[in-house]
Amino acid sequence: MKMQFNRLTLSAACDILKAKFSTNAQWEKLFLEWGIEDEVSGGSLEKNALALFSYAARNPEKEVFTKLGDISLHQAIVEAALVDLEFDAGDEAVKELEVGLTKDGFCLDKVVQTEENLWGEDKVSYTASLKRMYPAMQQLSLPIAESEVFSLMSRLGFSVHSGHLQQAIDNFTQGNWAAANSQLRTSFEGLLDTVAERLGADESMNSKAKRDYLGKTLAPPFLSKDLNEWLGQNSNPQFVQGLLSRLHPAGSHLGLSEEDDAAFRLHVVLITTRLFLRRFSQWGD
Repeated sequence: MKMQFNRLTLSAACDILKAKFSTNAQWEKLFLEWGIEDEVSGGSLEKNALALFSYAARNPEKEVFTKLGDISLHQAIVEAALVDLEFDAGDEAVKELEVGLTKDGFCLDKVVQTEENLWGEDKVSYTASLKRMYPAMQQLSLPIAESEVFSLMSRLGFSVHSGHLQQAIDNFTQGNWAAANSQLRTSFEGLLDTVAERLGADESMNSKAKRDYLGKTLAPPFLSKDLNEWLGQNSNPQFVQGLLSRLHPAGSHLGLSEEDDAAFRLHVVLITTRLFLRRFSQWGD
């Protein structure tokens, strides 16, 4: 499957290339190598970067030939940005690239090496390579999961929860980890409440009672006992209660950065939400 990336990732990668290139000839050489010189023409360093971003965003299926073989233009842009990337400089474009890649299900394997040259001066070299967070499986593609989630929410009438989820994604993209986490909790817990109500639960029930309705009262249950999704007893291991507890932690958590934690929550909520939306769309068939 050819790699495709979201617009934040592409925009950041193009900004990094813009900072690397000092002449239009460097852009022209790149466009010629990729065979897109007729489609992309900016005229200045700034406009070349914008033209490449615009063309790539509008043509996600476009493939180009590179030293890695035939790959997507999206991947070619990101790989070009990673060449000798000085990722310790605190550059905003580099930070945006890492956030965008995390949302795409990728991370950077970064190495800094310092060697002494003949004059006793330190020479620093940078190596950054692209790595998938998960195996390259269609079912685990986060952009696909995100797209299907919003499609299902629209079709099934979950507009309020769709809004909370979109705010979570927007906050994650902007690096607002706490706000993203809060919106994820609201979206996921509210989704379960609404599913319960639309399958017959009384609106006056609290959230725990509505989950009991989905897992114990409703026949057959929406939340599966056989899959340990809901057992109704907090003392026993169960997936939904465990996930809700994971989304409502208290105190500090050593060894896990805010970004890593937010990325985990975003990914697991998207995948779980998609699973339950698919199930709800088929309920009663």
